[in-house]
Formats: sequence, structure tokens, C-alpha cells
Amino acid sequence: MAPILTLDSPVRPAPHVLAEILDGEQVMLDLKTGIYYGLNTVGTRAWTLLAQERCSVRHMAAVLSNEFEVTAERCSQDLLDLIGTMHHKGLVELCDEPDP
Repeated sequence: MAPILTLDSPVRPAPHVLAEILDGEQVMLDLKTGIYYGLNTVGTRAWTLLAQERCSVRHMAAVLSNEFEVTAERCSQDLLDLIGTMHHKGLVELCDEPDP
């Protein structure tokens, strides 16, 4: 059974995804499919957070809501949607435990 994405889910980039910031926006290449993806400014910051440390969606929402003009509730929902989509496309993995 596939893990369920929640606010407390630790997330990390999938190992087969190359990521680079171009012109201030995150661009990712899925090496399995050859498909490129791009993220806006907020998505780029979210990717940076999850790439630097395996962190929960809740932690990312707390950081992003402090850095951008968005409520924690809205940010949490938007992140769940974004990470859910990225997980469905195989760009991120849900982990059992966050890094210490």
C-alpha cells in the first residue's frame, strides 16, 4: 500500500530527478521519463527546503508562510496539493522518518 501524504510526511526529492535553478526558477528533469518540470518562486523555495533536508510538509509550510504573504493554512493546503502532484509524477518520495 502506498504511503499517504499528510502534513507530517517527511519528503525528499527522488534520486532520479536532476534539479537546477534557471533564471530564479527551479527546473527539474525526471531521468526516468525525460520530462522537464518547472516551479514558480514559492515552489522553488519549497523544493530548496526539501532538497536541503528531509523535512515534513508542515515544516515547509511554516517556513514558507513566514517568508511569503500567505496564511499557514493556505500554504499547508497548497503544499499538500503541490507535493501530492510531484509524488504522483515520481519527482519526490515520502519517507518513513525525517532526518535527525
